[in-house]
Amino acid sequence: MLSDEPATQPRLPMLILVSKYLPWRIHVFPQGDYVTVRDLTTTLYTALRVLVTPEEMKLVKGGTSVQQAFARRVRGKGREEARKGVRRVDFLLKNPRFVGIAETDDPKVWRICLAPA
Repeated sequence: MLSDEPATQPRLPMLILVSKYLPWRIHVFPQGDYVTVRDLTTTLYTALRVLVTPEEMKLVKGGTSVQQAFARRVRGKGREEARKGVRRVDFLLKNPRFVGIAETDDPKVWRICLAPA
């Protein structure tokens, strides 16, 4: 069960997630007065499930690495999943496991902490 506890201390009315692996920033808006763990994890999951456009693929220099991550992710899941194409989660390469967030110099921007699967 996801927690309705604050995702940060102090509580924030919104936050932005960044990662060295992602060319996008992920904006997290709360369902209530402040961002909860539920808001953060739901937003992150949803954002990483988005299909990547050809224009977005051009943003990454290691396109081959992203394609390899995609191949690993869909291996054994059937043709239907492979047919859907690359998703943003594939940009995380070999580090798709979310382990938390860390502060940056900007109090509204938090770094996504990842680990190998």
